[in-house]
Amino acid sequence: MNKRIVILVLAGLLAVGAVALLVVNLNTGPSPEPSTGTTDEVTKPRVATVEQRLWALPTARAATKLVPVPPDLVEIKDDQDSVTGQGVRLTAGRVLATVNQIPLTLADMVPVTAGQMEVVMEAEEYEIRMAKAVEAELTLQAARSQGVGLDLAQQERVTKIAQRHAETMAKMKEEGVTWTSVTAEQIAMQERQMAVNMLQQNLVKKEAGVWPSADPAEQAKYEAALRALMERLKSNAAIVAYSSSTTGR
Repeated sequence: MNKRIVILVLAGLLAVGAVALLVVNLNTGPSPEPSTGTTDEVTKPRVATVEQRLWALPTARAATKLVPVPPDLVEIKDDQDSVTGQGVRLTAGRVLATVNQIPLTLADMVPVTAGQMEVVMEAEEYEIRMAKAVEAELTLQAARSQGVGLDLAQQERVTKIAQRHAETMAKMKEEGVTWTSVTAEQIAMQERQMAVNMLQQNLVKKEAGVWPSADPAEQAKYEAALRALMERLKSNAAIVAYSSSTTGR
């Protein structure tokens, strides 16, 4: 009788241990793939540790009293030294625009490597990159003021950019290739652009309740809400920038 009781108790303990182990495995198993932002499914925000909160809330940048200066106009020439259009010469470190007194420089428009002093680009490209840099800064400021950041799944998407590059480089080294044209500044720019895009999605979701979707009708609603958000942010902001024709806008 006593042996039977002991056996039953041991069996019960083993069963409890198995259930506990199953619960631990479920809690510590691989996280589900983060939402790509292209379906109706919205990833439920997960709590991140302090170390993981890289983009949980964008970091504030220091304001400046410097006045933006117009870009230097240059002629764009082809290999035969023939003028093909108008361009701009942008010097690294020069304040090209301010958004609510936050300075924008060349590094906000293109990846700038150490020692790179200037970049020459066509006027049309400059206009596009400047507009994107202004919208990115407006997005970051709006996210900070509204307490909107990236959830853990979105942060993982950002950090995977550098991880994928490191994995690619590791494979290349195994094959004897030790050089890459991809710079740390390019990776940082890709991370920032992805983070800004997802912050815009989160802001739109908070304000309009819509999300990027594979459904054309829902996607149209999201794009309209995003345009409305950016236009409102621009109209309420103090933006000082110059076009490639040096005309203030």
